[in-house]
Amino acid sequence: MKITKTMVMVGVAAVITVVLLVSNVYMSSTGDFKCVNTEDAVIKRSAKVVMESRPIDQVKKDADLTKYCAVHAKVCGAKVSDKTPQVVEICQPYR
Repeated sequence: MKITKTMVMVGVAAVITVVLLVSNVYMSSTGDFKCVNTEDAVIKRSAKVVMESRPIDQVKKDADLTKYCAVHAKVCGAKVSDKTPQVVEICQPYR
C-alpha cells in the first residue's frame, strides 16, 4: 500500500511539474505577456519612493529601471497599450 501512495504522489508531482513547465514556456514565448509584466514592473518600481538617507536604494532603483526599460524597448517594440505612454515617459531618462 505504501508503494502505491508513493507512486501516486510522484505521479501528481510529475503532472504538476509538466503543467508548470508547459505554462512557463508558453508564457515566456508570447511577447504580450512579457510586455504587460514589464510595463507593470516599470510603473511599480518608479512609484516606489526612496528615502534620502538611503542612497544605495536609489542606485538599485535606477539600475532596475534601466534594466526594465531596456527589456520593454526590446520586447514591446511597436506594441501599444494604455500604459505605454506612461512607461515611455518613465523610461525617458533610463534609455
